[in-house]
Amino acid sequence: MEQLVLAFLLMMDIFLQSSYATLPHSLSKGSSLSVEKPNDVLKSSNGVFAAGFHSVGDNAYCFAVWFTQSAANSTIVWMANRDQPVNGRGSVVSLLGDGNLVLRDVGEIDTWESNTRWLSQVELALLDTGNLVLQTPDNDILWESFKFPTDTLLPYQQITRHAKLISPRSKSNYSSGWYSFYFDNDNLLHLLYNGPETSSAYWPDPSNCWPLGRYKFNNSRVAFFNSSGDFQSSDQFVFSAADLGIGPKRRLTMDFDGNLRLYSLQEKEGKWLVSWQAFSQPCSVHGVCGPNSICVHGLETISCSCLPGFKVKYAHDWSYGCEPKFNLSFDVTEWIFFALPNVNIYGFDLGTPLPKSEGECKKICVQSNSTCKAVSYINGTCQMKSMLFNAVRSPNLEGITYLMLPKNSLQSYNESEEKSTQAAPNCPSSSTSTTDIQLLERVYLHNQGNQFLLYLLWFVTVIGGIELFCICIGFFYLYRARGHTRRVYQGYDLFVAAAGFRKFTYNELKKATWSFSQEIGRGGYGIVYKGVLSDGRLVTWVREKNINASSSSNDHDIASTIEEILDPRVDAQYSMAKMEVLLAVALQCVQEEKDRRPTMSKVVEMLTRHDYT
Repeated sequence: MEQLVLAFLLMMDIFLQSSYATLPHSLSKGSSLSVEKPNDVLKSSNGVFAAGFHSVGDNAYCFAVWFTQSAANSTIVWMANRDQPVNGRGSVVSLLGDGNLVLRDVGEIDTWESNTRWLSQVELALLDTGNLVLQTPDNDILWESFKFPTDTLLPYQQITRHAKLISPRSKSNYSSGWYSFYFDNDNLLHLLYNGPETSSAYWPDPSNCWPLGRYKFNNSRVAFFNSSGDFQSSDQFVFSAADLGIGPKRRLTMDFDGNLRLYSLQEKEGKWLVSWQAFSQPCSVHGVCGPNSICVHGLETISCSCLPGFKVKYAHDWSYGCEPKFNLSFDVTEWIFFALPNVNIYGFDLGTPLPKSEGECKKICVQSNSTCKAVSYINGTCQMKSMLFNAVRSPNLEGITYLMLPKNSLQSYNESEEKSTQAAPNCPSSSTSTTDIQLLERVYLHNQGNQFLLYLLWFVTVIGGIELFCICIGFFYLYRARGHTRRVYQGYDLFVAAAGFRKFTYNELKKATWSFSQEIGRGGYGIVYKGVLSDGRLVTWVREKNINASSSSNDHDIASTIEEILDPRVDAQYSMAKMEVLLAVALQCVQEEKDRRPTMSKVVEMLTRHDYT
């Protein structure tokens, strides 16, 4: 069975390689990639990377670069528009003539651009390193994706003072999440939780003012890892992959659970294995369960539960944590302390630890005018906490935390914990690979669409309605004023009745149109048939008559031509000048090229300009 699986994976790899082998490596000026064409994809010459539109939700796409050899959904390493997906219809990436690379949503709305201008030759190319670049024929790089990372670093791609990694929101939501890996103003690399309600730096340990082996006195702020798996930083932070050496394809990713991990690709299986990670205990990451909650370590997973007296805020997203069941807007005169063994709350300390007894610590906390929310008592000292954030429970934690709550507001801790834990989703083990992670589920927030496009659509609809109304009024006015009707043959207009052009009987029309055998269109005026007269095309005949008359300087010839075209039953009391205008308008409307025919509003304008009322 295992051999069959390996054979299948090998066949899939060969198929993918052959598919990508036919894809172009670059995009020239004036060319585009369309979201509606699956083959509109750039590939690196080594076949490892591809760039194009990648689905990130229901009818939502991002322009991205991804690994082609990873199993399941191709692993994305860069995105242009992670926080503003575009529509699955009509969206394109275009390299304009001025050298600017533009991502356009449906409706010609630019959602992202490279902000480059280069009038001479330039092309968009995907390099073997996974770097998407705009470059000249001399290989001068005008723009590169390596300078604008999203959540992933590739070998030799740098973190700098201007470039940082920002996690996705969840496994299926690629938009910007709560965690970032960056150089702070102290010239040290940091991991920061910047959640919906609070922020907290959690690496290096905030309680350690001088991180071991780290060097603050530098101003270069550069960090990267090489093809062997060695990470180096200007602040002297270093680490190495467990499978150190040239060979595996690697990526360093700021994962959505707040852990920074180095992955190595197992090409036969197409799976990523963790070869280094910042935290072996996932609960050490701040904000993983949100405020007013407890993160609990398990054998392979972690779980989130609300603190006693609190309830989960959004069951689908534990980033928002829990909210109190009690109301603090009333004057609370009596407080109780609920004991939480083996629980510690990291950060948000009120002052330095105090060498007090438990009773003295609780008394000081009550007297803080609600500034103190809890007291952690460890090894004979107590620490006041201003926020119930980053609470962790583990059998290995010594000491006890006392949670301060209004009296008569507390249900049984066991009941509260059991209810919350059942509602809490599981978080990943730090040792699992990205493809196997089952983390806190967070609903993908689809792009709400371009509001400008919506307003524009409504505007165009209203204007179109007004124009249609005006055209109808214009036709009604002409109809009432002259009592003529309009017929259409082979896409051209003939004014009849009061206008004075020749009328045809039913039998004449039937003969002229081959018994109505060739229908060429349908419209508001009925069916349109292709037709000719026995002595040639009607339009050709009328146009030739008009040309011959116009070339003559004799007014009698012009009048004679118009009389020949007019129905003989028309009363002779008509304006010759107005008939000339009607004839000119009719001949414009029967131009062979539709772009040369006037619009109906233009027809009305020409008639009213000559006082045809």
